[in-house]
This record gives sequence, structure tokens and C-alpha cells, in this order.
Amino acid sequence: RLAAVGAIDRVLGLDLLTLGRADLRARPASATIDEAEIERLLGLRERARADKNFPAADAIRDELTAAGVEIMDGNALCWEWRLDL
Repeated sequence: RLAAVGAIDRVLGLDLLTLGRADLRARPASATIDEAEIERLLGLRERARADKNFPAADAIRDELTAAGVEIMDGNALCWEWRLDL
């Protein structure tokens, strides 16, 4: 099945098999925050968590949630996020 999808993808020139998670992020028209601001806030949150300042980290998470960003913790190397549609 994957080979068939790959063949169709090559014919249509969509490059679907090369897409990563960041490529699949959708931005709703109602979003009030851009990707640079999300990444900035995630950096602040990461530092707060490293300093064990969990109230600050929670406040940043809440700010992102209010702006429509869902944070998916769990990856030790980085956080995944998406705009909540």
C-alpha cells in the first residue's frame, strides 16, 4: 500500500511522503498567535521547568492553551504542539 501511495504521490508531485509534523500544522483563521511566539513561549516554559518553577511553566501552558495551542508533553528532546482546531 505504501508503495502504491508513493507511486501516486510521485505522479501527482505532492511530496506527501516527505512531510513532517511541522508541515502538517494547520493555522485556523481565528488563531491569535504565530509560530515564532509559540516557540518563544515554549522556550520560556522549558527553562521554567528546568528551574523547577512549575507555577510559571503552568502559567505559560495556560497562556498557550488560551491562544488555541495544544501542547503535547512527553518528548524529552522537545515538545510537540499544534493549534487547537
